[in-house]
Amino acid sequence: EGCGVVGERGTKGLAFLKTFAGVVGNEANAAGTDAATIQSVVDAKADQVAPVIEPESRGIRRFTRLLSTRRAKKEDPPDPAGARVECEHPNNSLYTFTGNLDVPKGAYDGPLTEDDVHLFPDSKKKLSLVPYNVLLRGSSLRNTEWVLGVAIYTGHDTKVMMNSSAAPSKRSQIEYGMDRVVLMMLLLLLTMGTVTAIVCGVWIKNDSLKNWYLRTDTADMVFDPTNAPLVGIVAFLTSYVLYGYLIPISLYVSLEFVKVMQATVFINQDRALYHAETDTPMRARTSNLNEELGMVHTVLSDKTGTLTCNSMEFFKMSIAGGSYGAGVTEIERAVAKRNGNPLPPAPTHDSKGAPVKSGPIEPGFNFKDSRIDGGGWMTHAESRVFVDFFRVLAVCHTVIPEGEPKPATVCYQAESPDESAFVVAAKRFGFFFKARHTTGIDVEEPESIDNETVSSSTTKRFDILNILEFNSTRKRMSVICRTPEGTLVLYCKGADSVIYERLRHVPGGQTHAESTQAHMDNYAASGLRTLCLAKRELTKTEYDAWNETYTEAAQSLEKRDEKIDACAEVIENGLSPHFPNPASLFYLS
Repeated sequence: EGCGVVGERGTKGLAFLKTFAGVVGNEANAAGTDAATIQSVVDAKADQVAPVIEPESRGIRRFTRLLSTRRAKKEDPPDPAGARVECEHPNNSLYTFTGNLDVPKGAYDGPLTEDDVHLFPDSKKKLSLVPYNVLLRGSSLRNTEWVLGVAIYTGHDTKVMMNSSAAPSKRSQIEYGMDRVVLMMLLLLLTMGTVTAIVCGVWIKNDSLKNWYLRTDTADMVFDPTNAPLVGIVAFLTSYVLYGYLIPISLYVSLEFVKVMQATVFINQDRALYHAETDTPMRARTSNLNEELGMVHTVLSDKTGTLTCNSMEFFKMSIAGGSYGAGVTEIERAVAKRNGNPLPPAPTHDSKGAPVKSGPIEPGFNFKDSRIDGGGWMTHAESRVFVDFFRVLAVCHTVIPEGEPKPATVCYQAESPDESAFVVAAKRFGFFFKARHTTGIDVEEPESIDNETVSSSTTKRFDILNILEFNSTRKRMSVICRTPEGTLVLYCKGADSVIYERLRHVPGGQTHAESTQAHMDNYAASGLRTLCLAKRELTKTEYDAWNETYTEAAQSLEKRDEKIDACAEVIENGLSPHFPNPASLFYLS
């Protein structure tokens, strides 16, 4: 997935970055310039213009000379015929970015509206830039071989540099305590040396001559009664050397020796620290913090995910008033055992005598129900609702597939384990998410079944028009797409509290709402995380009017998130009342 904006240059005011695209204009094309050539000009300040241009055509050379003239006159260069980036000030927020990209329509490979083609054919196409379009400093590419990027911030203006701080000191509490003790001993040594110097200087000056046998009157400067300050200084240095053994320098050496022995002999050879599953013995890479092991100072927890492996599995679901999923959670077994009615252990063989595999069928999928397994849902009276349910799972996400586009070999890269579990579940039910493109996704859907297996399937294209991303405030995510049938549909998933309050209330329309809510309550009591899925069909007129408002909000440089949330609130109301279908996940610990 590779459109990225890397780095930048800080300016006073908005940072405007003017670039030359390969299709610069008629002059470049008339000179035979290669359309794939991309040139860029960075306008950092009014008096500092550094054109980075390879003069491969007369048009580009003329523009270079013009820039040089403007630079000499301390004037702003003209707006080139290429693209233009408008963005916010440099800041240290790693997960936010607000900006717009103006590109010539001839260089834009996305869909154009009727207004773009007929009313404003010569204007530029304005695209909103979001954090998804930004590559932070130090990023590495995956799923793509190369990208074309524009440097927005550079040097200390980059987000990573603004978040950088000095490396913390990796020293143990014992070492800090030793430092305090050594400092106290040093102060004591200085005090003793000072007292000795004062007493020695005063005695040599006042009393040493009374002791004629000392002959201090003929002594050198060390005991010269006429130069008491010098005698005091010599006495201080002498006492500092004599009392220097108060400083336990050898203690540091002894402590380091003990730590090395602990790491190499005791920790590395401790069998209790051996991980049998991966055949990995303990390996102490440093001995600086041996005494800190096991000394927990602070525990920060985000619900349960921080203290667990945060693994999600598709476990149960409720569709059209029916609950599906034969699995039993550990909480259900514990409750039944506490009530005196322990549940029987999980079967080891199925009805045909074949051994039943314990654990999840596939990472992220632990669903078992003979009523709909093997394409059985296709013969259900509410099969159309099943199709909508599985389409939401396969379409409403931001997952990126990797590897060969086959169900057995594909690997999904998701932002959260929830999304990965949903896409894997859709694949297991026959709705295989194959590929993601710039403007859409490919989903392989089943057509017919034979002997409890899907016998034929067809790849269908869903054009993704808008993605309303999930956040902790909205508690939902939506995707507006054009289905293979040509209809405009909004697919939404989120918490039951936000989905139910946005349903379209019509007489007789809430057929399965109560039963679905009861199923979700049972799932939650069993320790499952629940999520509601919903849809809404849109008319072209309705979508065009909303999309115009949404585009303005997405291109706003001020309060963009608030404006986008307000637009999402409008389109996400009036969801289909017959389709609040929860999909539940088992939270593994």
